[in-house]
Amino acid sequence: MAFRTLEELLQTLFQMQLIDPVVLQSCLVGLDLKENTPAELLSVLEQRHLLTPYQLGRLHKGDTASLVIGNYKLLYRNDSGSFARVFRAATLGTDEIIALKILRQRWLSDKDMVNHFHREAELCQKLRHPNIVPIYDVGIDDENHYFTMEFVEGGNLRDFLKIRKQLSPAEATGYVTQIARGLEYALRMGVTHRDMKLTNILLNTQGVAKLADFGLAGDSEAAIGTRGETPQHALEYATLEKATSVDRNDPRSDLFFLGVIYYELLAGLPPYQRTRNRDERKNILRYMNIKPIRTHIPDLPKEVVTVVEKLIKFDPQLRYQSASELVADLEELQVQIGVHQPPTAVARANQPNAESVNLSSGSSDSDSELAAAGVKKTFNNLKMICVETRPKFQSVLRDYFGKHGVRMLLMEDPGRALRRISNDPPDCILLMGNALGDDVIRAHNRAVELANDAEIPLITILSAKQAECRKKMSESTFVQILSSPLDLRDLRRALASLFGDIEEWRQEQQALKDSRLIR
Repeated sequence: MAFRTLEELLQTLFQMQLIDPVVLQSCLVGLDLKENTPAELLSVLEQRHLLTPYQLGRLHKGDTASLVIGNYKLLYRNDSGSFARVFRAATLGTDEIIALKILRQRWLSDKDMVNHFHREAELCQKLRHPNIVPIYDVGIDDENHYFTMEFVEGGNLRDFLKIRKQLSPAEATGYVTQIARGLEYALRMGVTHRDMKLTNILLNTQGVAKLADFGLAGDSEAAIGTRGETPQHALEYATLEKATSVDRNDPRSDLFFLGVIYYELLAGLPPYQRTRNRDERKNILRYMNIKPIRTHIPDLPKEVVTVVEKLIKFDPQLRYQSASELVADLEELQVQIGVHQPPTAVARANQPNAESVNLSSGSSDSDSELAAAGVKKTFNNLKMICVETRPKFQSVLRDYFGKHGVRMLLMEDPGRALRRISNDPPDCILLMGNALGDDVIRAHNRAVELANDAEIPLITILSAKQAECRKKMSESTFVQILSSPLDLRDLRRALASLFGDIEEWRQEQQALKDSRLIR
């Protein structure tokens, strides 16, 4: 229930330690406890960026149960799956930023799932390695089962690859070497990963790769079952291990799927077709009949080919027998082909080539070329709302997207644009940071809420001077934050990728709904 008085809201803010008391006191200047409303104080806190959109949304509704979990205040919802939600959070008292993973309420009655969740945390809590996301705290607060871990400022390898398309041998080998070192350490500690995939490898802003979500490490067969609600890779691992007659948790299974990652980083596409069909994923031919990587990259150095092909051998006896053996070969390989030292992974991902200029169309922009690069989304008759104040860029955007069938509504007033989005959601949203200026954080965070509600893509493009703003900007499945310089073709690629992510998310939600109906 919403707060009835300003005093009631103040007591809640003090008790929950959402804002420093001295700062909160300064926000009361000009407000009267009896005359002013809770909404008026919340408006002041929003204008001063003292509360996040997630916190404001809950406080407007009077819903305080999901604002503080254990010793942590939740700031933003970062990711949401069928099993758990991940939030950016801050430790009470110190404001240290961490990530907090909470088991979804729907699983509280399922003992296997609750045990699975805690087992993931407890097994991995002992792991401390530069290439593994550390888990700090595991707990239960009321009905909330949670654990905290490092918040990695950056993104995952899948998002990185969607923009870069494919990596050079030196760069791909550099990331795989880091991942292999983390895996080597985990295996030495008795923990297998069992969910090796691009989305479970995070890249921080210094280009350091970190393994996350040891989702099935050492878990019981009962928790996996056949329901399909645990991580999707469970079926791939089980199929491969059954067909090759090895024990479950065989460390060579992780090495096989690390090889799949290496292959995709180099070739820009996976060694076998992605599918959500269980029968197709259980078809052993999928893992046996992998095209040689030189089919896609004829000039790939033979030393790289040798490592990739050994990793993805169907016969486990022909694969690398340990992560240590792999690390030794990768380190030798780096001596032969050179070591890649990325200045910052995220900056490189958002700047596909050094020649890009702000909002240029790129050297070529045909639909056939984009389709060949994996962009399947067509924009015919889509409605886009774009906030842009500069006439030159308005003209460039209108001409470019109009050529591709987009009906673009250009608006200069961000407040008016946000109201329009709320009342009549478009098919997608584009916010230009240069045009928004100092209002970029507030406008973006409100737009994220609207995009989440309407399940539509939102792209915000930051200027170079706004790079630090990113730390305070919300993210979600429906959102991508890009940086200038950026050409229009790469903007369209990013938008197409977002549409693809949203479609995958909808399919996952439908599959989950169907599986629950079956049960």
